[in-house]
Amino acid sequence: MTASPLKRYHKVLGEGAWVILGQAAVVAGGLVGMRLLTHFVAPEAFGVVSLLLGVVMLVKNFTFMPLGHAGARFLPDLAVVNGVGLLRRVMNRFLRWSWLAAGLGLLAGTAWCVWNGQSAWLAPLVVLLFVLDVKRSAEATFMGAARRQRALSLWNVGESWLRPGLAIAAAFWLGPSAGSVLLGYAAASTVLLLLVLAREPSDSGVDVAGKWTEARLSAEIRSYAAPLIPLAAIVWANTVGDRYIIGWLRTPEEVGVYVATYGLVNTPFLMAQGILTQTLRPVYLQKLAANHEADARKTYAVWIGCTTAVCLVGFVAVLALKDGIAWLLLAPEYRSGALLMPWIAGGAAIYAAGQVVALYLLAHKRSSWWVACEAAGAAVSIPVTILLVRRHGAFGAAVACPIYFGVTFVLQSILAMALSGARRATVVSQEEAGGGS
Repeated sequence: MTASPLKRYHKVLGEGAWVILGQAAVVAGGLVGMRLLTHFVAPEAFGVVSLLLGVVMLVKNFTFMPLGHAGARFLPDLAVVNGVGLLRRVMNRFLRWSWLAAGLGLLAGTAWCVWNGQSAWLAPLVVLLFVLDVKRSAEATFMGAARRQRALSLWNVGESWLRPGLAIAAAFWLGPSAGSVLLGYAAASTVLLLLVLAREPSDSGVDVAGKWTEARLSAEIRSYAAPLIPLAAIVWANTVGDRYIIGWLRTPEEVGVYVATYGLVNTPFLMAQGILTQTLRPVYLQKLAANHEADARKTYAVWIGCTTAVCLVGFVAVLALKDGIAWLLLAPEYRSGALLMPWIAGGAAIYAAGQVVALYLLAHKRSSWWVACEAAGAAVSIPVTILLVRRHGAFGAAVACPIYFGVTFVLQSILAMALSGARRATVVSQEEAGGGS
């Protein structure tokens, strides 16, 4: 007897409920934190924090992002043969490159701070945030791929509230400087990471069944992740490069207004997409691992369809409510960002939908295709952003957002449709061959 749809998808619905609750609390924490931070921290200091965090993101993209995508992709395959412990050991070995980058970054950053008369504490704080972020992302990869949505949601919620909370406390007691904000961020991430690691079971000694060996898994991860390494700089240029162009052609104060507005508008779109991705991507990968092609296609259709619909609603809401959003959630010094909001919202909506398509390509091990699409977007984004910022400042950077994200999304969609058609044709031919034998 066939189970009812509600029973069949009971686990997915339960996971989705935890993701929704968690992401709602994350969005609330982000919005409240942004409002309070912009009250205590001037745009210039906030701009410096944003530029330093962009450096953390760049180095993390090079040293961890390819590995993180590989871990999420291979975990369902390894889980079938009880090989999660093997995957963790192999990933930890690859993470040595991250720790090497942290050491080199500490030396170079400290030298730069001394040479330019900056606070000597900035470099150690940035490196500490990098180490914490890499370790957090590695653990989150295992939680998400294993569909442990409750634990991951609670972690996300804690970070979204504690990071701005401790940053505000540090700014209040030590002064509203960039170093105070970074210290608060680092303290919050350290506390939460230690709490998570204390509760995580150790699975490094799990034996592995099947054909997977450490050598084979290392080779497969290396092959999967290698094409993603150039993507580190490309994604960084597409997502945070605009703030460096503003800093280069304008002032840190204008960077602060732009980044505060961008974060305020972009966060709900990313969180909405994150709810659907965190819930449905592991399901989709498990369907692929089990060779359930029809179920995988249905899951992807729900995933991309819901993401597109939610992003469209979000764009219309920002368009209609931009002035109220700025008044409610930004301090007076930042409220000129209301003019930027519709353009940023358009770019954020396109980017969120494009991330789903990109993850579809990655699920089918077409990482080089994703790199090509992002490279095309970067080739458009850099000259367009420079031209528009030179003429219109931060407003020009906002106008550029939907342009280069749109180029990337169109190319990704064309390749995804071609891949889907080829896979469907292969399935049909296999079924016809099986029926005729």
